[in-house]
Amino acid sequence: MGPRLTVVVNVYDMRREAPRTLRSLTPTYQGVAAEDYEVLVVDNGSPSPLDPAVVASFGPNFRHLSFRPEWPSPAAALNHAVAEGVGERVMLCIDGARILSPGVLRTTERA
Repeated sequence: MGPRLTVVVNVYDMRREAPRTLRSLTPTYQGVAAEDYEVLVVDNGSPSPLDPAVVASFGPNFRHLSFRPEWPSPAAALNHAVAEGVGERVMLCIDGARILSPGVLRTTERA
């Protein structure tokens, strides 16, 4: 059985901001087990892309995806990442420069 939740985080030129967001999605910060969710970080054609090793450093349930958009909207990148996800449910973080509240994934799991 795979993860119950796929969290998609869209980033564009956020090498400084994205690690803070990803830290807020770690199991310890969120109070859930790593095997219960996956985090897919989709880089939406950044001129200076986020390093996949940075994404992987947050845990085995974090994955980096590259995407080359036809237009600047994040919609196509988000759809691409959702198609790659394996969770039963999906949570979208359209702006990768946001820190999620502690326990939001635990609360989402209960809902």
